[in-house]
Amino acid sequence: MAERPRIILVDDSLDSILALAALLKRKGYNVDWATSGESALALMEDRVCGVLITDWRMPGLNGVELAAAVKDRYPDTKVIVVSAYAQQYRARGGGKQWVDYFMPKPLDPDKLLNTIQSLIPSSSGSAALSPPYGATDRQDQQTGTA
Repeated sequence: MAERPRIILVDDSLDSILALAALLKRKGYNVDWATSGESALALMEDRVCGVLITDWRMPGLNGVELAAAVKDRYPDTKVIVVSAYAQQYRARGGGKQWVDYFMPKPLDPDKLLNTIQSLIPSSSGSAALSPPYGATDRQDQQTGTA
C-alpha cells in the first residue's frame, strides 16, 4: 500500500485541530498542524504536504490568503477550506482559483475523508477525479505533529 500524503491542518482553534488530527491519524494519515497561516507557511518549508486543510476566518492570513500563498509556492498541494461562515465565504467568491474544495463546519467526517481521497493521486499514479469547487505531539503553540 502506498504511503498516504502528509496533511497539514490550520486553524486558530487548537481544540479543532487536535480533534481532526486524531481522526486523520486513525485513518493512517501523517498529520502536522499550525495555529496560523504564517506558521503553516513556515512549516511547509520543511515538510512536503499533499493536502492542506485550513479554516477560513483566522487572525493574520485567512484561509484564502493562505491558499493563494501555498498554490504560488507549492502548486501541487491540494487545499480544502473549511468554515462555519459558508454563506459569507461564498458571497465573497471564496478564492476559487486557489481552493480545491470548500466544506462547511461542522465537518462531516466521512465526507471529509472521501474528499481527501478524491483529491490525492491514486496508487496507480493517475489522479482521482476531483470534486467541483463549491460542492458542498506538539512542538510549540504555533505548529505541531499529531
